[in-house]
Amino acid sequence: MYNLDNMSCPKCNEACKTFRSLRLHISNTHAQVTYNCEVCAEKFYRNRDLAFHVKNSHRQGGYSCRLCSQQFLTNSKLSFHTKDRHITSCHICFESFPTPEIKRTHIKDEHKNQNCPTCHKTFLSKYGMQKHMQSCVKTECVKKELTPNVSIKKENEPVPKTSSRKIRENIACVLNMSTAVPFKYYMNRFRCFYCPKDFIDFEILREHTVTDHPVCDTDERGLRLCRGKEVNVKLDITSLSCKACSEKFTELDKLIDHLINKHDGSYDKTIKNVLFPYKLIKDNMACPACPAVFRYFGKLLTHLNEVHTDNNIICMYCGQAFRSQPNYRSHISRYHKENFKCFCGDQFENLMKLRTHKNKIHKQKSFKCQQCNECFDTIYQRLRHLVSVHNSGHKCTYCEKIFTRNSFMNDHIRRSHLKEKNVECSVCGERFFGNTHLKMHMVKHIGERNYHCDVCGKAFLWKKNLRGHMASHNKRAIM
Repeated sequence: MYNLDNMSCPKCNEACKTFRSLRLHISNTHAQVTYNCEVCAEKFYRNRDLAFHVKNSHRQGGYSCRLCSQQFLTNSKLSFHTKDRHITSCHICFESFPTPEIKRTHIKDEHKNQNCPTCHKTFLSKYGMQKHMQSCVKTECVKKELTPNVSIKKENEPVPKTSSRKIRENIACVLNMSTAVPFKYYMNRFRCFYCPKDFIDFEILREHTVTDHPVCDTDERGLRLCRGKEVNVKLDITSLSCKACSEKFTELDKLIDHLINKHDGSYDKTIKNVLFPYKLIKDNMACPACPAVFRYFGKLLTHLNEVHTDNNIICMYCGQAFRSQPNYRSHISRYHKENFKCFCGDQFENLMKLRTHKNKIHKQKSFKCQQCNECFDTIYQRLRHLVSVHNSGHKCTYCEKIFTRNSFMNDHIRRSHLKEKNVECSVCGERFFGNTHLKMHMVKHIGERNYHCDVCGKAFLWKKNLRGHMASHNKRAIM
């Protein structure tokens, strides 16, 4: 147990300035059990620190680079070598290159001589030109007409500057003094706020965060990434309560007021739009701004961006709206780059169409299996291969049937094992699993026979009945 009010040691009452210094004091002075590395005899006060040390420093055979087969003694040296030699990306269009020299050549050839349409000033990159246009106040009417994708600021409007340190202190205050669980969401998976682990089920992520990351320090990796103007930290407040007095809350703002008034929490309320609370209940993701409920968190985010977000950054190519500059730049690099060109000379709008062209025309299979060397034309073919050959996928806990996607497995469990029927017919009261089955059922009540026979003019409710009827005409014609 920690005393967060005065940052004092619970065993010797020694006062510390920061929570990090308090943790170091307890680990160095009052540690009861130590863990020794069998290879180098270095001491550690936690078993997970020893496991991390062994994993990254003493693997048998060393650590080999899979791109150039060079050997390294530790994993950190291998990571430094990979980032320095093999993985580097353009900071303007985010395209990846094998070496820094090729990246520099790309920047000189593709991103030079960018001119501001207002004052005609020349920049070396398009990103630098866009940043200049936000502060260029020569003629605002011309800027609005020529640059619809840049949010323009007024001349006399003061721009408050907030230090990243204060933002991190606010986040750490809420996370250390409450049961709110931070998380990230990427590629239809929940990612840990502190480490790069991904989880399909948020309940497992919640257990991982509470067990492996019980304390949030302002110098940890998750908070070091919270910098710049656009900081967005997602919080789960399903079971929100204060750690100091165990009082429960349903709203994040009331909890923050409680921490400031009752426990002297170091939270600056002038800093806003940093913490975004959600109530993550399985198959019942409620929108924080309206009564809408969604089954998947990705659908909830899409709903928030389309309905409840002021998307004032407009793409000049397709008109799609975005709420932040990073999202806009990612969209430009993915869909509107001019160099999606095949070696045969054909040009394409985005990378996916270029891959499809190479798969169909040039017979290049772009999707490789992670467990063998076989390649496939599409992602779905690779998923089917993993299920049928390697028994790798999403397994049903009831019948052990394997599915390519987690959503398919959840639908199978709800339909076949749980026998859910949540959709009710408004006419006869019969219940069905989903809207598709309800639409098929409603044909009986509506009575519209839309499928007509061209031979005798007889009408049918279902297309399959019309096929069977046409087969009888074909038999008579043969006889």
